[in-house]
Amino acid sequence: MTAAGAAPLAASARRVQAALDALGLGDCRVRELGVPARTAQEAADALGVPVGRADAAFVRETTGYSIGGIPPLGHATPLVLFVDASLARFQSVWAAGGTPHAVFPIAPAALSGLPGARTVDVG
Repeated sequence: MTAAGAAPLAASARRVQAALDALGLGDCRVRELGVPARTAQEAADALGVPVGRADAAFVRETTGYSIGGIPPLGHATPLVLFVDASLARFQSVWAAGGTPHAVFPIAPAALSGLPGARTVDVG
């Protein structure tokens, strides 16, 4: 269902709306924006609201790294690292290496063994 005069939702957005409706959350209405919203800031700008997530300064102060390059270890303050248990199916996974342009491979078992790591079933 769309608002009067609004274009119909894309198929993917209709699936999300159907899932919301199925859960009794029909008051939550999917909206398609006229501009991309690939980042929290882009979404906030498109909606005319402030960003309510951790800002770049907080992330850098807490982790010691900038957004887009946060590795799973070596943080400025001790953090909990949640590791998806399903990663165990891979011999190696790639992690951010401190900058948006740096990555490194690590075995899931080694990732789960990092200080502060907790393996959880995300799926």
